[in-house]
Amino acid sequence: MAVSGFEAYMQHLRGAFSHWLM
Repeated sequence: MAVSGFEAYMQHLRGAFSHWLM
C-alpha cells in the first residue's frame, strides 16, 4: 500500500514537472 502511494506521488510530481516544462 505504502509503495503504491509513493509511486502515485512520484508520478504526480513527474506529471506536474512535465507540465511545467511544457
